Amino acid sequence: MKTIVCFVLSLMVFLFSSPMVAGEGLSQEFNKILVDHPMAQASSLELEATHSKIKSSQGKWFPTVSATASTGDEYRNKATGIKTDLNPRQYSIKATQLVWDFGVVNAELNGKQQLSEQAKIKLKIVQQDLLLGVCRTFSETMLYYRKFRNLE
Repeated sequence: MKTIVCFVLSLMVFLFSSPMVAGEGLSQEFNKILVDHPMAQASSLELEATHSKIKSSQGKWFPTVSATASTGDEYRNKATGIKTDLNPRQYSIKATQLVWDFGVVNAELNGKQQLSEQAKIKLKIVQQDLLLGVCRTFSETMLYYRKFRNLE
């Protein structure tokens, strides 16, 4: 049992301390973890979502144009015997521009920019926590490897 544990620990130390099998170093593995880990991905997607919310809030300052159209055919035969054929058509184009809203859009933009800053900070915290966890695991693995080496 002791030899199996020693083998597994020495294999882990070999994989983490020497250059990786694909020729990559430990720092490149750290970068992979910072990009590929689900917590890091969730934080970066949250940051992208805040950027999208800012862009949508900025869109309230731009003009909007809407167009509607309706058409149809109407065939009625009145009791008086007069036949009525109508082809009613309605078209409308509406353009609106926000001129002043007493600071509502600007307050909304400021709030969403603050959320974006919070998301940036959260992403940094998640990345630092991941690096700390990897370093802690690596150092504990090295410690236990040395302890098992001294028991032999």
